[in-house]
Formats: sequence, C-alpha cells, structure tokens
Amino acid sequence: MPAGPLIVVFCDTISPMELSCYGSRIGRTPSFDQLAADGLVCHEHYRTLSFDQIAKVEEQIRNLGATVVDWSEDKDSSEQLANQLQSEASCIWINVTTTDNAEANRSQLENISAILLKADRPLHGFFTAREGRMLPTDDDDLAPFSKAISESVTIPNWLPLVVLGSTADRISHAGHYTKLTDDCSLWEACRNALKANATTSWTFPEEPSEPLLLRTDSAVGLRTADDLLVVPADEDFRITDEVPRAARYFVKPEDRFDVNDVVTTVPELAQERWQMLCRRQLPAS
Repeated sequence: MPAGPLIVVFCDTISPMELSCYGSRIGRTPSFDQLAADGLVCHEHYRTLSFDQIAKVEEQIRNLGATVVDWSEDKDSSEQLANQLQSEASCIWINVTTTDNAEANRSQLENISAILLKADRPLHGFFTAREGRMLPTDDDDLAPFSKAISESVTIPNWLPLVVLGSTADRISHAGHYTKLTDDCSLWEACRNALKANATTSWTFPEEPSEPLLLRTDSAVGLRTADDLLVVPADEDFRITDEVPRAARYFVKPEDRFDVNDVVTTVPELAQERWQMLCRRQLPAS
C-alpha cells in the first residue's frame, strides 16, 4: 500500500507534560496515545531555532507544496483534513492554535488524532510545537518540578515530539526515544524530503553532533545527552576555570528525560560544560 502524505501536526505552545503519553496525569488522550504507541515518543527534543527562524522554515515548507489545514473545532476543519488525507498532497501541515486551556488543547489533539487513525494509508510524519511552557495546573504530580526550575532554559525550550507510525518503523529504537534531538535537524529533514518530492524517504534526524545551546530572556543553557548547565543571561561569558556561583548544574541519573534530572555538584564536569558554553557564546572570528 502506498504511503500517504507527510503529516505535520504543529501546535503553538504545549508542554510534553500535558500529554499522557509523556506520563502526565492531568488528562487522558486515548486517540493521540494510540498514535504515539504506534510511533515513537521523543523525550529529549528541544527548540534551538528562534521564532523568526521557525517562521521562515514554515514558509519554506509551505512553498515546497505543503497543504495547510488551519485547525479549528468545527465541522469544516474535520472534513478538510479527512479529504486531504485522500488527496495526492505530498505534505499536510495541520496548524493547531493552542490556548491556556489545557483541556481544550487536548480535545483538539484528540479530534485530529481520531481522523488520522481512520486514514486508509500508512501514516508518517510527526507532531511537535513551536514552544514549550509551564504546566497549567498544580494537580499533576510533576508540577512542583516544573516550578522548581522555572527560571531555567528547560521549560520554554523542551518540546513534545511524537513520530508517527510508518516513519518510526525506520528507527531502530522502539517506544521511547531518549537521545538528544533539536528542531533545527527535524525541520531540515522535513525540507529535504519535500525537496526530493519523496515523502516516503523522510527519515528521523540523527542526534546532534554537539551540545545544544538553549536560551531564554533570563538564562542561557548548554544541554548535552547527559546533563544541563544553566547560567543567567547577563553573566560575563569568559573562559575561566571557576564556574559562576549563579550557575545551576543538572545531571541525568538515568537515560530518561528532564523530569528525573537532579541538581548536583560535579565540579569537573560543571567546569568543562562552563568552558564549552563560553566558547559557544563567543562571537565568530
């Protein structure tokens, strides 16, 4: 059976921890969870592009032939998506406008997922977002963790990434993918597939070859596969042997995502990460 179009489900703002496939207890999304169970849930995906860069990527992908569905909770959106799944479109970009109402956001994802699950051709593509965010409620067991590191670079830059079924079949890892990935390589892989006009050749991006530089207005961070160093954005980034007092160093005790990270003191590693971060911050010569 020929593969269907490349599916991109793109939310404005959502935290991975709003989704039950990431372990959230806020609410259930059985249809979306089924898509995730048939595909791949990526626990270490981060935003490294600015919003201006993301907007340019969106424009490029749309110019390469993507059919855009601006999703809203009405019958027209449902019919449009169902019809496009039967069409010859090479890529269907489903643009989901999210709000502060987590329940409404989950309802949108459930309705989209229910339509995708009815597709009569194998699905391939991915679900992600432009930006992460704080958890919207204290009811979830993980909310205290989010508040504890709210000043870090993790929350706004940590994004959900769920790879849809037939794309995930090409990846040797199963179920949960805990390797570091970033949106720069994700969108590059998507553009390359569309440029080649071969949606069946879309492949999951490889793990970045260097640590990811993460930013907010108040902090800068260096994220590796094993740890995270967070430093205030107004710090003097000079290569020194001494790590700034205001720096916070997190390590991963297990091969898991950020919720299990712990603040610790490992002077040698923290110093090494600090020097790496300073080099990344230096202007190009």
